[in-house]
Amino acid sequence: MTERNRPGQGSRVLRFGGRALGILAGAALVAVLAVLGTVAWITSVALPHHQHEADAETRRLGEAAAAAGRQDLARLVADGRLTDDEITYSVGRTWDITRADASWAIVAEIDYNLCIRYDVSLPLGPASTVTMTRLASCPSLSGTYRPYPTVTPSG
Repeated sequence: MTERNRPGQGSRVLRFGGRALGILAGAALVAVLAVLGTVAWITSVALPHHQHEADAETRRLGEAAAAAGRQDLARLVADGRLTDDEITYSVGRTWDITRADASWAIVAEIDYNLCIRYDVSLPLGPASTVTMTRLASCPSLSGTYRPYPTVTPSG
């Protein structure tokens, strides 16, 4: 008998090949499960955590923009007048105003989905005060998307 035709030689090769194939299939299954586990972790833990951090930063930036708008309005009313361009410069392009005898109420949708009402006391001048109140939601604002002033208001 030649070495090639020895009894059991083919079955040993088949057994070895079957084991190798089984090990490869098991390794592939482990790799697929690892990838699926990683994807599940990213979508259930990492992304929501990142979104929470991004939302907190968005709120912080919106509140800072609202406070800066109040300071700008207070500075700009000191000269005794307040123009539409000055309001747009201070609070952004989406706002509406209600003028009453004792005060003006400016409702503005600040960037970052934040709605603020600024109350400006009358008469306009150095003694005027500007307060701000956060609103739960913005009413329909008729003065949406005003163009930004081409010149920075001085005040």
